[in-house]
Amino acid sequence: MLLLPTQSDLTRFYEDLGTSEKQISEDIKSIAGWIKMQPHLSSEEINQRKIQLFIMFCKNDLERTKESLNQYYSVKTNVPKFFTNWDPTSPEQIQSADYGFLVPLPKLTKEGYRVSLGYNTSEDYKKFSFINFGKIFFMNLELRVSKLDLYTKDIMIWDMKIYSLAFLSETLRHIKDYMYCINKAYPLRFHQIHMVNVPIYAAPILNLTRRLVKKKIADRIIIHKGIEDLTKFIDPSVLPINYGGTFEKNSDDVMDDWKKILIKHREFLIDHSSTEVKDNGPMKKSTIKKKNLKSDKLEID
Repeated sequence: MLLLPTQSDLTRFYEDLGTSEKQISEDIKSIAGWIKMQPHLSSEEINQRKIQLFIMFCKNDLERTKESLNQYYSVKTNVPKFFTNWDPTSPEQIQSADYGFLVPLPKLTKEGYRVSLGYNTSEDYKKFSFINFGKIFFMNLELRVSKLDLYTKDIMIWDMKIYSLAFLSETLRHIKDYMYCINKAYPLRFHQIHMVNVPIYAAPILNLTRRLVKKKIADRIIIHKGIEDLTKFIDPSVLPINYGGTFEKNSDDVMDDWKKILIKHREFLIDHSSTEVKDNGPMKKSTIKKKNLKSDKLEID
């Protein structure tokens, strides 16, 4: 279970964006009305939680929010391999989940950031499918953004302690499409990306990843030899006990808990795995005015 911000936390988050809970509610209604005006989106489900997070991720800029929502639906059509057959009980997804994946940690940081931790649990590369790995990543993200989470920025930790040269060819085949989807499908705001126990032979993946993201994101990728200094960047109360933290569970327990959450929401995931837009043509204008009370810059954090 993900712990969510308190009402006072949300008030602070909104103030940082130059808005309020009342205004966010009005903006959600406006964006929902805009979605209904779009021929290629009009049949889509209106999800208020998703719209709320997209507005927050886009720093309260409603024009950018509309562009991001349009991209979100379009990417599912353009790169379907990561967005189809989202059944967490299928043999392929069970095997992939047992192999290891990126899971959100239950506690938020005091700033409202959600930390996610991932690692491989097996050295048997024959079981590794990057496409299924990508599917679980986007299944997690869809479930969080649509139903279970509320936060301001992302911090990601990927531990490469169990990673071999044999995985590189499979990863390299799909990494460009994967990074394209991360960049386009969700307007995530990355605070930091921590790579732990990185082997020398993983350099091609890291170098390619840096080239596929904006420079400001690439500059936030931090390489660690081990887990020892993670607490210099992340509150120990958020991290599992086996990663130098004081949270009551270890990372394997958190991963097992999240597998159960995915299965619990199986019907939702299956329903949302086939979402495709008819045409991502020009967006129809609405009466929504561009608003970004903190800044007019269209930058992605």
